[in-house]
Amino acid sequence: MLYQIVIEGLVAPMPTGVYLRFEGGRVSGSSGCNTLTGSAVVGPSTIRFSGLTTTVIPCPSGPSAILSAMLFVLETGAVAYSVDGAGLHLRAGTRELTLRAG
Repeated sequence: MLYQIVIEGLVAPMPTGVYLRFEGGRVSGSSGCNTLTGSAVVGPSTIRFSGLTTTVIPCPSGPSAILSAMLFVLETGAVAYSVDGAGLHLRAGTRELTLRAG
């Protein structure tokens, strides 16, 4: 199965290892190189992110761009979300991030 990341309407293949995981009021994730962690309070239609931290390992441009895009959306605080057969959709104003199977 091919996984894709959609950032601001631009679609790119998603490198192996890219994920976001929500568990016990926390979020963790990976760009395929660096990782992120923080708090995530999941409500019926929004997720409130706080205290996000990342590792800072020199990475190829692809994973670096993915982590930057993830943080661009997640660092806004309260993010609207939806889940459907295509994947996880995160929106904060005009900022959008979708992790999906393609």
